[in-house]
Amino acid sequence: MQQFAFAKPLFYYRQHRVAMIIILTLLVLQFIAFKLLYPHPNFMPDSYGYLESARNNEVISTWPTGYSRFLKLLSVFSRNDVVLVFIQYFFLQGCILYFLFGTAHLLELKKGWLYFLAFLFTLNPTALLISNYVASDALFIGGSILWFCLMLQLLMKPERWMVWALVAVLFLLFIVRYNAIYYPVITVGVLLCSRLNRGIRLKGVGLIVLVLGLFVVQNLWEYKKLTGTAQFSPFGGWMLGGNALFMYSRLPRDTATPPKQFARMHALVNHHLDSLDTVKHRPDSMMGIYYIWRGPQRINMDRKYQGDSTASELKRWATMAPFNQAYASWLIKKHPTAYARYFMLPNVGNYFTPPGEFLDVYNQGRDSVQRVARIWFGYSNGYVKNFSKHLKVTGYVAALNTLFNILFLGGLLGFLLLSGFKAPAGSAVLNRCLLLATIVWLGNFLFSVALAPIVFRYQLMAMVLSAFFGCVLMNLLYRMSKDEAANRTAVTHLQPA
Repeated sequence: MQQFAFAKPLFYYRQHRVAMIIILTLLVLQFIAFKLLYPHPNFMPDSYGYLESARNNEVISTWPTGYSRFLKLLSVFSRNDVVLVFIQYFFLQGCILYFLFGTAHLLELKKGWLYFLAFLFTLNPTALLISNYVASDALFIGGSILWFCLMLQLLMKPERWMVWALVAVLFLLFIVRYNAIYYPVITVGVLLCSRLNRGIRLKGVGLIVLVLGLFVVQNLWEYKKLTGTAQFSPFGGWMLGGNALFMYSRLPRDTATPPKQFARMHALVNHHLDSLDTVKHRPDSMMGIYYIWRGPQRINMDRKYQGDSTASELKRWATMAPFNQAYASWLIKKHPTAYARYFMLPNVGNYFTPPGEFLDVYNQGRDSVQRVARIWFGYSNGYVKNFSKHLKVTGYVAALNTLFNILFLGGLLGFLLLSGFKAPAGSAVLNRCLLLATIVWLGNFLFSVALAPIVFRYQLMAMVLSAFFGCVLMNLLYRMSKDEAANRTAVTHLQPA
């Protein structure tokens, strides 16, 4: 096992340089071909929220404002949509290659395995589809992979600059998407376990607490001014409400008297679900969008603000979040087993085979985009060109995701059963890599299954980790089985006839 500058294998070894030239050529050719077929980026509801936030320089918004600030910064140089997609695509692929080549060299993974994985993810069409969105996904996935690489280096050969780089990357991820809510816990654990001197480790932890604390306090203060209630992210209340309503929609109607503050909402929910029972094709057949953005939560908000033209959409939405969260918490506490059965258990299946969601359809099946997109990108009209609106490739890639997760978990189980962490095949470097990968995978699994509707574009980072470490573990188990067979043969030969 080797300790080295993480980026060294990308440029230092001739064989890798040749592979990188081939990979870069493939990436460029793929990008050109894709842009000929889909000259415009893809848009979903989030896209317009990001663009509105960037145009208005909003401090708080429906979505985290980190990506909107990126759009604003990029607009200083260019508002060309091809430039945006190019940056997102090559940043994402660059981070994946940085991880693959750096970690493979660290663990001395055979070149055959490395090149297989490198070309697999180079030719993976979902990276192009994700990068073609006006959304934070590509930056967040690439940044999360970079975050993992920095933590890995801190555990192997720590240097002071890595601490400051890790804090910076963590902060940027935190303001880009709140899926990073559990990242600080893992980061602090890695910092405290690193072999840096105690003062640097404590400064790193203190800096994380400071920068993230300031960001949280700013959000609390801004929402306090807007709604009268301090809250970090109103989306959390709406999402939990959507999760709870999806669970409750699968249960018989609860006619017991609810707490007084929830009486009107509960009656509205029961009435709404009764009406859905008469619909042939229910809009809530899949968890996610319907109950978070529409359904009873939206109806309740519209009724509350009926006739009020002074409150902005953001104020209405943010004001309702604490109530939605409280009502959802009451429902979940009342039906904890049902929440596990109807939300968490299906989410386990979705984690291993995530649905494509917006990735399966170009521009939500529409021929035009909203006005804010026309203005931002300077389109002469609102129509977007495309080769096909149906992009159903994620089903095949999701099957690969299932396979890689099985390889990773099966390999990890086999490694544990064979006492791999204690065997000569294991080492301090390998053990740290596997432990970190397992913790990150488990953190992502628990967060996704318990709290968030799962779709494929949220799971690409976990797919990269499970694919790589699944291959590492399979290779190690093969070597360990060969060594064990050789040892048995040697013992047999030594025994007297």
